Amino acid sequence: MTGLVSVVIPVFNTNERFRACFESVLNQKYQNIEVILVDDGSTDTSAQICDVVAQSAKRFPVFVIHKPNGGVSCARNLGIDFANGKYLVFIDSDDQVTPNYVSDFIEAREKYPDVGHIWCGFECNSQNNTKYVYSESEEYSLKNRDDYFDLSDKVLAQSPCLHLFDVSVLRRNNVRMIESLSLAEDIIFNLEYLDSVCDTEICVINAANYTYLDVNTESLNKKFRKELLAIEEYYLGVLKHYMGKWGITDSLSLKQYHSTVYYKYCDVMNNTFNKQNKMSYFEKIRYNNRIMHKQAFIDSLAYLSDIIPLKLQMAYKTKNYFFVRIYQRLISLR
Repeated sequence: MTGLVSVVIPVFNTNERFRACFESVLNQKYQNIEVILVDDGSTDTSAQICDVVAQSAKRFPVFVIHKPNGGVSCARNLGIDFANGKYLVFIDSDDQVTPNYVSDFIEAREKYPDVGHIWCGFECNSQNNTKYVYSESEEYSLKNRDDYFDLSDKVLAQSPCLHLFDVSVLRRNNVRMIESLSLAEDIIFNLEYLDSVCDTEICVINAANYTYLDVNTESLNKKFRKELLAIEEYYLGVLKHYMGKWGITDSLSLKQYHSTVYYKYCDVMNNTFNKQNKMSYFEKIRYNNRIMHKQAFIDSLAYLSDIIPLKLQMAYKTKNYFFVRIYQRLISLR
């Protein structure tokens, strides 16, 4: 097997969890690897651990970049710029990978040299080690860009850590993480890469080679986010753009798209009632009322009329979130 693979690991305040992550990289069966550690202004011992493991590593060259805190997108972009490899993978510093993580990517690339994209599955230890793969019966599943929503439903399209990237494609098309976003930037990055590769076929390795440990209780998605509506609408606009560009018009994909729209707006409305939001109760109600008047949300309700409970639909149609809150309270009491 040939081809240098750059393993980019953004590191921020993960302490000993990062050491375990790095050990899983050292255990890779594939030999031709370089590791790029981007310390994103850590304030704990992570920066020192980066230096220690880099100095002690013997199997692969390990480079450490220390930078002021700028977010994971900035760190990943710096990794792309620094990479010397033909291919690139991202690993989050509090996660781990199997010994086959890189070698399976390269084997799939050599087996299917004309396929535009190589993906893998994952497991999540916070969900009793639940595994997410496309198929339990096949070693590889060959899909296409038209199957995006099917792959998304399998939770395989979202994270860049499950994909092998061709560095020349990233640079030639200037595919970068949007550093001004702190949410959905990874999904948008993946969409842009999907659009940049001429061959639209996707090879999914049906092995859970990546493990999400999910131990960060202060995750960004658990905080009140004042800008959440703008971020989600920007993401939905990008998604709709690529659907049109790729000609995804089948009824199932349209329904899956509207399901995405519906749940994104629901996330925003739930976020409005986060305890960290200092708005008054009635200000929160009025804010969500404006969301319920949006045509995209109304359209999503129509597409999902056979899925959303009838009483909840009736509450939404009042355009008054107060009645939605009553419905939610009754359901919680049950």
